[in-house]
Amino acid sequence: MLGLASLAAAQAQTPTPAPRFRSGVDLVHLDVSVLDRNRRPVRGLTPADFTILENGKPQQIVAFNAVDIPDPEPPSTPWIRDVAPDVGTNDGVEERRLFLLLLDDAMIQSDVRAVNNVRDIARRVIDRLGPSDLAAVIFTRDNQHSQDYTADRARLLTALDKFSVGFRDMSPVTPDDLYYLYSVDVVEAAVDTLSTMPDRRKAIIYVGQGVPVDLELLAPQAVGIPEGGGESALMKQGLMQQLKNQMEKAFQRAARANVNVYTVDACGLRVTPAPPPPGQSLLEYHAPTCVPGLEVDYLKTVAANTGARAVTDTNDFAPGVTAIFEENASYYLIGYQSTDQRADGRLRRIEVRVNRPDVEVRTRNGYLADGRDAAKRKAALAASPLGAALAGVLPKSDLPLQMSAVPFAVPGRREAAVAIVLGVRQPIRTTEEHGNTVSTTEEHGNTVSTTEEHGNTRISTTEEHGNARISTTEEHGNTRISTSEEHGNAPTRTTEEHGRTRTSMQTSGGTVERVDLQVSAFNVNGKAFGSTRLQADVALRPDASGLAEYEVLARLDLKPGRYQLRVGANLRSFSTSGSLYCDVDVPDFSSAPVSLSGLVLSASPGPVVGSRDALRPILPVVPTARRAFTSGHQVSAFTRVYQGGKAALASVAVRVRLRNAANELVMDRREELAAARFTTTRSADVRVEVPVAHLAPGEYLLTVEAAARTTVHRNSRFQITR
Repeated sequence: MLGLASLAAAQAQTPTPAPRFRSGVDLVHLDVSVLDRNRRPVRGLTPADFTILENGKPQQIVAFNAVDIPDPEPPSTPWIRDVAPDVGTNDGVEERRLFLLLLDDAMIQSDVRAVNNVRDIARRVIDRLGPSDLAAVIFTRDNQHSQDYTADRARLLTALDKFSVGFRDMSPVTPDDLYYLYSVDVVEAAVDTLSTMPDRRKAIIYVGQGVPVDLELLAPQAVGIPEGGGESALMKQGLMQQLKNQMEKAFQRAARANVNVYTVDACGLRVTPAPPPPGQSLLEYHAPTCVPGLEVDYLKTVAANTGARAVTDTNDFAPGVTAIFEENASYYLIGYQSTDQRADGRLRRIEVRVNRPDVEVRTRNGYLADGRDAAKRKAALAASPLGAALAGVLPKSDLPLQMSAVPFAVPGRREAAVAIVLGVRQPIRTTEEHGNTVSTTEEHGNTVSTTEEHGNTRISTTEEHGNARISTTEEHGNTRISTSEEHGNAPTRTTEEHGRTRTSMQTSGGTVERVDLQVSAFNVNGKAFGSTRLQADVALRPDASGLAEYEVLARLDLKPGRYQLRVGANLRSFSTSGSLYCDVDVPDFSSAPVSLSGLVLSASPGPVVGSRDALRPILPVVPTARRAFTSGHQVSAFTRVYQGGKAALASVAVRVRLRNAANELVMDRREELAAARFTTTRSADVRVEVPVAHLAPGEYLLTVEAAARTTVHRNSRFQITR
């Protein structure tokens, strides 16, 4: 299910944003690079400069956008680049460039210079990423520290720092065939993963030593037992044939989806090693490292066969990394409607020509047309919108979402509760019919009445906009539940049905939207570690733009560890779904000497909230995923300090700092939490009022730090708009 997890399985076996290209009916999307003879992008082309052929027949361009991404501007202060937002969003995810940083820890030898070069090259790549780019880090041998696609620079650097030398050449009598296979397997799997996204800009950047694939062993004259004879020679020939076959399959798939595999030789400028002294025993033998020859040939072959460049034969890696990003900074997004509308499932060859001399055109070379079962497959996806939204390598952005996910300790348990706030923005629709009847009637006087029928479920709601009389009735088969509850202007009701949480919410004024929500947690290998699903009925309040903004709360209990949360949401009235992925680290609150829960923000006035009670057992406040406020908001922050273990409780020094985009301190508060402040659960709450009324428009960083026997901190970024 997880894109990068499939690579681990294979081993074991905003500057100017790009234009939005939504998938349209029968529209073929291409990302096209046009490079001159020096591999520099050719800019300023128009649709008239392109000719598109499908199976040799001209096609009409119906969509065209030229994308030109400038180099990222230096940040006004380091934290703007180094501290990632604590709220994720799926906005524009389909338009971002993808860079997959593949670090070859299977083939790297015990060469200190080469190992350091891998880290140096990878850091250069990460430093070149723009704020709208997404990058991932994977390894060819040990993927337990890999990092899925993210814009969080700190997480990418943390993954990079885990790179270590493998076991190649550790023994003169044990062959390294397995490491050869590891390396080529993961390159092939990475190409396969990115091939599922043929219509967007993407690149693999391989950093390593290369694989000594000896294609001469497979020459036609090498029939029978290869030179040297014996079983080992035959096995070597079989290995080379397997590697060659895998490389050819990877090259074919890369061409089909325009996946460019750039290669950077971590050995730098290689020199021929001195011969071993006479009479050296096997026990004293140390294999030479970074030897010129087959490894360099492999790096050049992979790059050349995928339309990329190889950075080899140099100790200065900066120009090569710069060139990689320059090649991917300017390209064209083109859409055409095929003149061949047959659903025959056959390969359609694509050729793109440009009316400029001495240029190289790079794009995918074909696609498979829909087969006769395409309609059935699309219907199956529509019948399971949440599953479809959660299954992609990247989130689905048809429904704009933003999410906060923060861990809190659960007294008496090693598991922590992850508090999830999902923000949704959607257009308003007052009447909708789909399958079973859903009807909404709104009167512009004092009363709004709503009736919904879903199979055996009937929900009736009456609201009066004066003193807010609210009555709710639900029927589930033979079960009838009636509830009336008020929380300010936001009455809520929650019931359990077959292990799922169903929450209904009505507020004064607005259409009721039913939101289906699923939250699933996975580890780095794609193993599921928990899931929850709920339905929330939310009364929509449109803003000046005609969109309704609301938030849904959820909780997922997880053991300490590192997870990727995948959240999918589906709107019943629009048959629209979206998803959002984010990383969350769950501490071991029970054993850490000092730890902090997540840092949550609350705001008033805030958006309408569905499933308001979901987090009440762990949070005394209602959190929000909003991170843009005006001077008219009242904003507060909340976190909880824990002292784990069984040692006597001690006082904890808490420091709260607020910095602006110029890195100036606009608030610096210190507080000593005496040991007596900690409850029987060994925790103490910290609340902070954020002085938004006195803040100038701009970006801000709020940091809460707790120090006793050790020091921990939490960050939250927000913006003042006016």
